[in-house]
Amino acid sequence: MTKKSKRYRRKRNTKLRSTVIIILTLSCIVAVISASLLFGGCRKKNDEKSPAVIDPEFYIELEKTIYPLEYEEYVYKYSEEFSVPASIIFAVIKTESDFDTDAVSPANACGLMQLTKPTYEDCQRWLGEIKPDEDIFDVDTNIKYGTYYLSRLYNNLYKDWDLVYAAYNAGPGNVSAWLEDPDISSDGKLTDIPFEETEGYVRKVNKAREKYIELYELGE
Repeated sequence: MTKKSKRYRRKRNTKLRSTVIIILTLSCIVAVISASLLFGGCRKKNDEKSPAVIDPEFYIELEKTIYPLEYEEYVYKYSEEFSVPASIIFAVIKTESDFDTDAVSPANACGLMQLTKPTYEDCQRWLGEIKPDEDIFDVDTNIKYGTYYLSRLYNNLYKDWDLVYAAYNAGPGNVSAWLEDPDISSDGKLTDIPFEETEGYVRKVNKAREKYIELYELGE
């Protein structure tokens, strides 16, 4: 199977997963409405207040379609190799591309972990590798370099995951400059992120990580 056909299959799987999410969401709405109608009928007959009960497992399975475990082989491999919690890697992929291997941002960030070309080239240099430009979309390479970059930001610069998320989104130059501004930082932490997009990004990654820990017990 060619790389092009593999990417097509993964793109199709992403679309299929989106369709499943829509179907499950609609099913949830129908279940709630049905339960409400049933509850209303019971109240008229028996004048008793019994809350409608919906299986909690339904909501768990629904959330798992929103926060899936995909490409686990590569996530766990590079989580161990670069000492980055798997929950963080999954959360970054979810926030960056929603598991779309062919995703390209307006800033030309590419693939699952949305690597820019300069970051892709830096990772090759740091790791002593030479790869063709098109491998930026390759699942193995993209997750490897994205995870390595996260570990480098953490170990070489910040020792704080919120700062790492901010730097992954806005660049380490911006974050380092913000940390020197007492109006928006205190004790090595950002108290007010100037970029609205970056502030939202940090919040989304943290939420996604919490979900992955909750749904799959990815405690690290």
